[in-house]
Amino acid sequence: MNEPLNSPNDYSIFIHQLPDKYSAIKHSTLRYIPLGIKVGKVVGLIIFSNHTILCVQEFLNFEFQVIEGYGYEVSQPRISPDSLPPAEEYCRTSFADKEKFWWYVFSLNSSSS
Repeated sequence: MNEPLNSPNDYSIFIHQLPDKYSAIKHSTLRYIPLGIKVGKVVGLIIFSNHTILCVQEFLNFEFQVIEGYGYEVSQPRISPDSLPPAEEYCRTSFADKEKFWWYVFSLNSSSS
């Protein structure tokens, strides 16, 4: 496989092959959304076999082959994994029916004083 950050197509292949490469992944809704010719974002969630959920948001720049920003959250739902709402709703910080264990947000574009 090519380096994932070579192109939007390579990154799309990379994220769609994750469940095949890692048996602990039971379900993934990750999808690539183009924002321009050489930039885009990945959003969605990954459900692991122990019902832990990883929410993902990444901003990708294929011209420079970097992830310019990202946000990740690890949680477990307080409701049945079979009745989870769509990723857009579950991954909101305001969604109440989950126990958050860890989250991280980073952006190359952020400035510090």
